[in-house]
Amino acid sequence: MSGIIEGILPPAMFTIGYALFVACFFCRDMLYLRALAVVGQIALIPYYIDPSAQFDWGPYVGILCTAILVCVNFFYICVLLAERRPVRLTPVEQSMYDAVFSSLPLRAYRNLFRLGDITRPEGGELLIRRGTNIDNLYLVIDGEVEVVLDSGVIKGLTKGSFIGELSFITGQTTSADVRVKGPQTTLLSWEKEKLVGSLDNDRVLSNAFDLIINT
Repeated sequence: MSGIIEGILPPAMFTIGYALFVACFFCRDMLYLRALAVVGQIALIPYYIDPSAQFDWGPYVGILCTAILVCVNFFYICVLLAERRPVRLTPVEQSMYDAVFSSLPLRAYRNLFRLGDITRPEGGELLIRRGTNIDNLYLVIDGEVEVVLDSGVIKGLTKGSFIGELSFITGQTTSADVRVKGPQTTLLSWEKEKLVGSLDNDRVLSNAFDLIINT
C-alpha cells in the first residue's frame, strides 16, 4: 500500500503544482498570484525526492531552487500584506490631510508628510529672505506667518498655506521676506533636495503635489 502511495504521490503533487501555476495566470491580484505560486512550488518538492537515490545530490538541486523561489515569493507576500495594512494618521496628520491633501492616497500622503520635520520657530524669526534660494519648503500647520512684499504690503498666511512654493517650483530666487508672526506657530519643513528626490521617484505623486501647492 505504501509503495502505491509513494508511486502516486510525486506525479499527483507535480500535477497539482503545475495546475496552481496555470491558475496564477488568471489572477489579477498580485497577492493571490504569489500565494498560489508558493503553494504550487511546495507541491513540486515531492517530485524531486527519490528515496532510492540517497547519495545522489542531483534531485536536491531542484529542491534548493524551489525553496529559493518559495522564499522570494514569501518575502513579497509579506511586502504586499504590509502595504495593505490600514493607514493610521496622527491627529495633526489627519487635520492637514483634510485641509490640504485630501486628493492624495492616504499611504502616499503619510509618507510625504513624514518626509518633513515639524518645527516650532520663535515669534519674529525670519524664515525666508528676499532674493535668496530656498533650502526648505514649509507648510503652516498652526499659527501665522507674514509675507512682506517688495511694495511693503504684508500678507498673512495661516493653516494650510505653503511657504516658498513659487521658488520651489520655478527654481528662482524668492521675491519676499517671510517672518513668523507669533510664538505659537507650527510648521512642517521639507528639505528641498530630499523632497525633490522623493517626488522624482513617483511622477504621479509629483504631479498631484504640484497641483496642490499651485492651488
